Amino acid sequence: MKIIGKQLIQFVLWTSFLYIGYQLTNRYQFFDLHLMPKILGEENIPFLVWTVLPYLLLINLMYLPIFITKENYFKKSIIALTTAVLINYLIFIVFPTYMIRHTPPTSEGFFNKLYLWLLSIDGPANCFPSGHITSPGIGCWYFAKAYPKSRYVLLFLFVFLCSTVITTKQHYVLDIFGGIFTGLIGIYTAHFFTNNKTAKHLKPTSQTENFDLLIDLLQQAYSGELAAAYAYRSHWKSVKNPEEKSCIRKIEEDEWHHRKQVGEILKKFGKKPSRFKEIKFWCIGKAAGALCFVTGWFAPMYGAGKLEYINVREYETAAQFANNSGHTELIECLLTMAEVKWVHENYFRSQVLKHFLSKYIPLWPINKPKESIRSDFHKFNSAPK
Repeated sequence: MKIIGKQLIQFVLWTSFLYIGYQLTNRYQFFDLHLMPKILGEENIPFLVWTVLPYLLLINLMYLPIFITKENYFKKSIIALTTAVLINYLIFIVFPTYMIRHTPPTSEGFFNKLYLWLLSIDGPANCFPSGHITSPGIGCWYFAKAYPKSRYVLLFLFVFLCSTVITTKQHYVLDIFGGIFTGLIGIYTAHFFTNNKTAKHLKPTSQTENFDLLIDLLQQAYSGELAAAYAYRSHWKSVKNPEEKSCIRKIEEDEWHHRKQVGEILKKFGKKPSRFKEIKFWCIGKAAGALCFVTGWFAPMYGAGKLEYINVREYETAAQFANNSGHTELIECLLTMAEVKWVHENYFRSQVLKHFLSKYIPLWPINKPKESIRSDFHKFNSAPK
């Protein structure tokens, strides 16, 4: 209880500070306001005033990390939330959006009064991306990571409550995808700064433990390739340059091929993909793909490059797990996939460096030479233990 109390004070104080930024960007804009396009037939979705209550309950899911006492998930949630919220604020400033709201109710009643109170504290601006999705999504993510048995309940609760941002006419559908995407950027940023393990840092463990780690990583990769393929499909459709379109389309094809290869490895061991990861990464891929059409040229290129940089390390790590678990027949395939990821990362880096923003936004670390993927692996495993 002492830990929870301490985390409660830290979280409330920090999020209260961040909320100041929301109020400022909600009330003051330096550029012209924009309307987001409607999609998925959302104009047919009715206004349901009673959903204002679950809408207000949704934001409280962001406080779930307060109750996590395992490992460093609380620290990760703070880093993820701060990163994602600051990205949201930046978008609110440079590309302010607003919502055409439903006519306020005039009759008495609890839900009508609650809705009018909401309108009084929250202006129609700051629609895209939806912070009402970003922050609770991060809270649910880390609570589900810490306590896996809760993940399906949280997924159902989160999806149900997310629908209320539409039925209360507070956001458009595209705002939901934006909120999910910036939340994921925050999560991956937290992962990057708090988890620096690579194949070279793996501690020697038993073959059984290494095999379990291998299967878990391959399930992650299998579903991750799904997200990447869907994202790249939208990415190449969003760019105008024919050469860029062709290159990114080829990268999409590589992702599908890798997914097939990883699936065959899992099948060989009688293992199935994780249903939860499949759902999660399907959502990630679709959300990232939708954003390719609204975030401009630079952001998708930058995000793809950073992702491929991480993927190189993941397949190197998978090769090490395969070696440590005695399944040396998988090493060639896994290292080859790492090399293909290296080529992808190199392409996106070259594209990002052409853009003027690369002078002001720090890039991810430079990859080692492609040849080092194999040479370092064999050198590490031939060294005396």
